[in-house]
Amino acid sequence: MDIREDQMRTDRDQLAQRAARYMFDDGALDVSKAIEQASKALGKKGLQPPRRSLVLRHLHAMQEVAFGEAGVKAQRQEQQRLIVELLDLVDSLTRPQAIVIAGRVAQGHMEGPLEVFVRVYEGAPLESIVQDLEEAGVRDVSFATAESRFGRFPRLVFVSDGIRFVLTRCPRELYDERGLDLFKGSPIPVIGLEELRMCLDDNEGGGLTPDRP
Repeated sequence: MDIREDQMRTDRDQLAQRAARYMFDDGALDVSKAIEQASKALGKKGLQPPRRSLVLRHLHAMQEVAFGEAGVKAQRQEQQRLIVELLDLVDSLTRPQAIVIAGRVAQGHMEGPLEVFVRVYEGAPLESIVQDLEEAGVRDVSFATAESRFGRFPRLVFVSDGIRFVLTRCPRELYDERGLDLFKGSPIPVIGLEELRMCLDDNEGGGLTPDRP
């Protein structure tokens, strides 16, 4: 390996470790902001930033050292329980064809500030459930539009128990495409609400067990 390339790889890993430390110390800090802070602190502003997965891998390792494997597992299971609890409410309010969680959370990855991307297939309009959600304690409610490769879909964004939810209402006919990214069309991890609920209700109560980030 070229010496310069080897040094750049080492520098990126160092940067990822520092970013992970910032995220460990500040649970509300996201990956991009943590990398930006680490770049300034280490004087590496011109360096190509490390991959998100590398930062989260270091963060996961720090959490296991601090809380132990059992502690990290218990924390992840509690976060999954909160997600299921909120989406059960959405399910009861909208009565959709299906609710699907997409992205890293679908694989059980819970490092850093959580942002849960949810697809609600048909059912009641998302704007019709806002009052019920606010009465249940959600905050920072806002509306957006997803300009997807399949068309424009309404979105509802809010925070519940410190977790940011992004709900996208999708047409029923797109359910068969649930394993594809709405914007790029590439494969994406997904899990149905019922499947996630079953993971939490299994005999061991362990919830989803992630692969390494």
